[in-house]
Amino acid sequence: MLESKHKALFWYLASPIILAILTIATYLPSLRYAFQFDDEPNILKFYEIRYLNFRDIFLCNSRWISKWVSVWSYHLGKFEPFFYRCANVSFHVITGLIVYYFFFIGLQNLDKNSFFQKNARILAFLVSGVFLLHPVQTQTVSYIVQGQMEGLAGLFVMATLLCFLLFNHVKSPAASYSWGAAMYICAFLSCGTKEIAIVTPFLILLTDWFLVAQGSWESLKKRWVLHASIFGLVWGMYIWFLGKNYFIQVFGFQLQTENIPGNCLTQEVGEKIVPLYYFMSQFKVILHYLAIFLWPFSICMEYDWKLEPSIDSFGFIVPFFGVLFIVALIGYLLRGNKKNLVAFGLLWFFICISPRSSIIPSWELIVDYKTYLGCIGWLFILVSGLLYLYQSQTKHLPVLQKQVSKIVALCLLAAILIMLTVSRNSVWESSYKFWEDIVLKAPGKARSHNNFGCQLLEKERYREALPYFKRAIRMEKGYFDPYNNLAFAYGALGRIDQAIWALKQGLQIWPYQPKVYNNLATYLIMKSDYDIAIKAAAQAIELYPYYGKAYFNKGRAHLALDQNEEAWECFKKCCTEADFDNVTQGYQLYGDLSLKLGKLDDAIFAFSKLFEIEKQPSTLFYLGNAYYHKKDYPQAIKYYTQSLATVPNNTNIMHNLCECYLEDQQPHMALNIIKDLEKFPNRYPDTPLQKAWAHSQLGNKKLAIQIINEFINSSPSGDYLTQAMQMLQQIQAS
Repeated sequence: MLESKHKALFWYLASPIILAILTIATYLPSLRYAFQFDDEPNILKFYEIRYLNFRDIFLCNSRWISKWVSVWSYHLGKFEPFFYRCANVSFHVITGLIVYYFFFIGLQNLDKNSFFQKNARILAFLVSGVFLLHPVQTQTVSYIVQGQMEGLAGLFVMATLLCFLLFNHVKSPAASYSWGAAMYICAFLSCGTKEIAIVTPFLILLTDWFLVAQGSWESLKKRWVLHASIFGLVWGMYIWFLGKNYFIQVFGFQLQTENIPGNCLTQEVGEKIVPLYYFMSQFKVILHYLAIFLWPFSICMEYDWKLEPSIDSFGFIVPFFGVLFIVALIGYLLRGNKKNLVAFGLLWFFICISPRSSIIPSWELIVDYKTYLGCIGWLFILVSGLLYLYQSQTKHLPVLQKQVSKIVALCLLAAILIMLTVSRNSVWESSYKFWEDIVLKAPGKARSHNNFGCQLLEKERYREALPYFKRAIRMEKGYFDPYNNLAFAYGALGRIDQAIWALKQGLQIWPYQPKVYNNLATYLIMKSDYDIAIKAAAQAIELYPYYGKAYFNKGRAHLALDQNEEAWECFKKCCTEADFDNVTQGYQLYGDLSLKLGKLDDAIFAFSKLFEIEKQPSTLFYLGNAYYHKKDYPQAIKYYTQSLATVPNNTNIMHNLCECYLEDQQPHMALNIIKDLEKFPNRYPDTPLQKAWAHSQLGNKKLAIQIINEFINSSPSGDYLTQAMQMLQQIQAS
């Protein structure tokens, strides 16, 4: 009895905990990896992320929950990838545990003595474990924006299915109603993650037929109201989010989309992606999705595949018959047994990939993260096959029946998956590794060459980068981004005229590029063409109102023309109304110019923000200066003292701190500073005057006058002589 309880405890609690720990350990090295690819526009360049709250985001679109996760992660750690990646790994672990309990409960309630019912616990463990640890999942988990969308969609869809199972299997009416309510809540939330959640009603129906009704039409009909309501909820949400015209276009085969520059899927640049050719091209994609879970060594974030041009192309005919065979196999299996679980796994896979591997054209022909939800059915088949093979061999190899052998086999499988996943995940460590992997595996895609060239620029390997940009331009006419990057390389090599030429070439192809106008402003400033630079930066701002770099460049050009007020306005906007609010250069110039123009509150704000971003002693000094000019001497003393503590022998800080003590009527403190200053030959020339004024405050007028006279006799420069004469008169008159 006690042993039975221990076993139950192991399978209910210990097993999922082990899986969670293994998954966290596998992804732990990647938690500090950088943002990649679409993370930049969706997070780093998403300016509103700073100010949005839950009320702003709630039901704003079909991905509102994913957007809220980004905002939540930003408030935790700004643009530190660690918090975003922790969230993704957490979502993945939770989804894996839901998968565990889904199969654990679903298979245990099947007809007794079937292979799946007898092995329900170990199958649940294997499906969940392989799902959590398979290297293909890095395509979702390590891709921050897709983990927030695809990963969360998988989590809520699986949660909906688990709640459905519990709703049907618990005996207490109160518990049943609770799980039913939770099912509707999860289904509702799934509609705010990513559009793939539209398959939820079909997966519930599939789960009902195979795991609840178990092939009984009479049993299934009892829950028709539930199924109808789930269909109404999910599809109603998406009709509301996407609009009925979208679905009319989809089912009318009217939906078309454009190629993304650098990722041309059609045979000719400029052609639209239409439903027929997209559908024809998906058969090879489907076979690829199945294959990568068997052979994950060639997976890549991007592939250089094209749409199939006709029905007689090899890339259509062979995959078409391959998929047709699988469909026929499903029919054959169901004909023999209408509750066949191999058919269940295959149908699960096809249901999940059908929205994006059918007649809805996309500018991405193939991306492996689209398998995140669908792979659960396929992995169920694979691990069931492995387990069946293992058990069949125990007749010939009795040693395999031993508990130790089973544990060794599990550990070996886990070790292989973990090693493959850690190895694959290392690609996400840096943008250089990320795009190097893509350019090696997808050499036929212009975007891969352009983006790898950008990584060479980051490493200041400018000459090496040039051929990649030129190759990208040759590979795809009309691809404007390489011209901008080519210009950067030319500029870094001092070939400014060629840089400007390249930027203008890119603008001829596509004139709505704020980045290009900003870069043009940069090079025009280098050529001292400030007026034209101002116009270029203004054009960039018009196209992207939150473009902090453009405000910064516009400010630099105004500053060069001695247009200080205009420059100050630009620097302020780049730091307070644009995406330069986390960059030191903007705050430095904003603070410096504010101080120069006497805008002291702005100077204090700018230098305070600058210190938040980068804790430099010089920033404390600037803050002290701002407070000094504001005549807030206690605050000035505070920041000068902090700055001096980090740079003890800085005579500039000591001089200003002494001045503050004198203004704050603390002559003893001032004399202590002066005593230290007198040790330095490079001290300020007016240090004797500070000393005289300190003694004057202490009532030592005679000594103060003596010090001033000695200073005057030392033949100081005109300004200091005037200052000394005025101080002498003031002391004598007091």
